[in-house]
Amino acid sequence: LQRFALGCLFYSTNQVATELNPNPGSWTDNTNVWMSDEHECDWPGVDCTTEEKVHSISLEHNGLSGKLPFELGLLWEHLKVLELSFNDITMEGFDWDVFLYLPNLQKLAMSANHVVSNSGVPDQLLACKKLRKIVLSDNDISGPLENGVLDNMGKLTHLEIEYNALTGYLNVLSKLPALEQIYLRHNALLGHLNFLKADMPKLLSIWLDGNSIDKKIPTEIGKLTNLRSISIADDELTGTIPSEVGLLTNLQRLWLYRNELTGSVPSELENLTNLELLKLEENDLTGAIPSKVCETFNHSSYSKSAITADCDKVSCECCTECF
Repeated sequence: LQRFALGCLFYSTNQVATELNPNPGSWTDNTNVWMSDEHECDWPGVDCTTEEKVHSISLEHNGLSGKLPFELGLLWEHLKVLELSFNDITMEGFDWDVFLYLPNLQKLAMSANHVVSNSGVPDQLLACKKLRKIVLSDNDISGPLENGVLDNMGKLTHLEIEYNALTGYLNVLSKLPALEQIYLRHNALLGHLNFLKADMPKLLSIWLDGNSIDKKIPTEIGKLTNLRSISIADDELTGTIPSEVGLLTNLQRLWLYRNELTGSVPSELENLTNLELLKLEENDLTGAIPSKVCETFNHSSYSKSAITADCDKVSCECCTECF
């Protein structure tokens, strides 16, 4: 059955014309091996268990077009990973129903395809009760982030839906205590950052640039001590940078440029001894970049290390660029 299911995938996505891609090419790779006499577990992009059951399909950057066949459901018992980003797959409406038959899926990656949803994260994904990673950036997903789907994904560790048109608020993120990475840049999200007040001990990254977040950074952010990177740039943040940011001693990168932040740069930033990048320009901040931040920066081996600020208002001895 699994050979049949993989065959259906091949014939449903190899040189299949669509309205958006009327003249698709063949798969970039794998076409000489797929559907050959080789065991399906030896086909490029297919990984199997020791019992030769398909548990992963990874065909990114491979020229797939058309739609995913429902026969993928025949792989339901063992299929955990589906990586199909950077192709020309079309997904809209009832096409999402294929996920009703993949209850053991743990990772779904379909960035940069023609994936469409007008109601936020599609509710068909609720059937994937073990889902841990969602990667759907650079598609056409609109509608509210808070549509009742993410509320029921308590095992989710990685949420990546950037460069789409999601709307509404971020409160639902507080219901996802296992989250490690949040990547929601360049949508149309609104409001505050109160979800950061929740108990999210595993959180490593928050990237929310290019939305309309217009409230203060809560002081409770200082409790998220595993954070490695914070990127909330080109938003509408107001108020000060809370001194509690200095409690994030694992923090490596902090982007807060192009907001409406006021007050002094907190001296507590000197406690960030792992900091490699700090971008604070195009705000209304005053004060000085702490000298210990400069010392940390000067010892960094990160190739893209940078410190930037509005040097006419913020004293900075080590800025790599002034605005």
